[in-house]
Amino acid sequence: MKSLNLVLCFVILSWSYSAFAVEGVDPCKVIAEEIIPLRVPGFDQSAIWKKISGVKGADRPRALLPVVDGGQIVIGTSISYDEKKGLSNPQIQILRTDKTGKVIVEKWIDIKNLKTVTDAVLLKDRIVVLAGLESNKSHSIGLSFLNGAGELRTTEIISDPKLDLIPKSMMTVPGKSEMIIAAEAISRQNPEDSYSVLIWVDKDGKKRFQKEYLPGVKNKPEFIGRLSGHEMVMTGRVRTTDGNRDAGWVLRLSNKGDILYQRPYARGGDSVIRRSVASGHNGSMVVVGDALPSISGSKAAWVMKLDPDGSPVWQKYLTGQYGYSGLDVIALPDGRYNVLLAGKPADHGGRQYARVVTFSDAGVIIADESFIEGVNAIPVRLINQNGKRFLLGVAETGFSKEGAPEDLKYIAYDTWLLGLSKLPSFENICAGAAARSLDDLP
Repeated sequence: MKSLNLVLCFVILSWSYSAFAVEGVDPCKVIAEEIIPLRVPGFDQSAIWKKISGVKGADRPRALLPVVDGGQIVIGTSISYDEKKGLSNPQIQILRTDKTGKVIVEKWIDIKNLKTVTDAVLLKDRIVVLAGLESNKSHSIGLSFLNGAGELRTTEIISDPKLDLIPKSMMTVPGKSEMIIAAEAISRQNPEDSYSVLIWVDKDGKKRFQKEYLPGVKNKPEFIGRLSGHEMVMTGRVRTTDGNRDAGWVLRLSNKGDILYQRPYARGGDSVIRRSVASGHNGSMVVVGDALPSISGSKAAWVMKLDPDGSPVWQKYLTGQYGYSGLDVIALPDGRYNVLLAGKPADHGGRQYARVVTFSDAGVIIADESFIEGVNAIPVRLINQNGKRFLLGVAETGFSKEGAPEDLKYIAYDTWLLGLSKLPSFENICAGAAARSLDDLP
């Protein structure tokens, strides 16, 4: 009977993405778990502006930072390519636009032993770039400090003689000139021994202290971010105790990194939780990631709202004629959530593209936008900047050879930045009434 109920839910949602418009459906009723087959994408949405930038080679943006003047800063890795010489050494790419999308800074910065850029943050008047370094087959963390013009000021390296450190994500500490880095630590003697670490650094990148998270099984972080009340959340994946699959993993932490709770969420064959956003002032959150089916079928994007204790309030699996990955999520001031998906062709063919699905707080899909550029497009980040949305990704602006090796797979991709159109106005009819009081007279 439960399966039948789920099928009926899918049919209702296939008629209209706005359940508010479906007669007889309670738009405020929370359905705890749904598999939602998305429609075939339509690319009739238009952006306010778009920019494509890069070198002949592979551009891989990783961070999109809002600037107080209304512009944006893109930070990533760039690897130029020459047909005779092949691939060059990786460089840091910085792209800065003004509020109209005009490019005002575009630079490439050489960093010794750079392997890849993974994240970046703004720290007062500096841009701090988080990168992975590789030298003599050992891996360490690099911090590069740039000014607003994209000029390199200083660098700092964080390493460990017994561990390879693979940086994943970084955040600033509210009210302090400090940063926290989430990294994967891998034993050089036993690569199967890997776990998550958080590293606190000062404003100059000097290591202050670190904490290890060792639940007894292999784990890997994906994201570190803020919650309400100066609490933090770390998401990623953790090996199940039977050792057979990866489960999505969420840790709610105090501002000192102490665990308030940590929970695995095993779904399908393997699953991962990539990003999170606070959904209220009580420690609840919405997380996004991927889940692989247990037997066969394309990957599904996985969106889940968790209560303050980490229990699922609702969760949705977004499927269809494409395989989907859940890459990012933002909370809008009116109670809606935008979830960024990467769509990849499955059995039916097609092109890679970006999809932004809007959820109500009750977990109902109320808007759906699809974007593509060039031959294929792969999204990376989505931000809300003073009520305006901006999407970062890569677009295949040339043609790469079919069956190209992994190191040449993305040589035809350039950085792709969109200023998205404003969403239609929204009234949250499911919000509770204003608090009442007997003593409300003057």
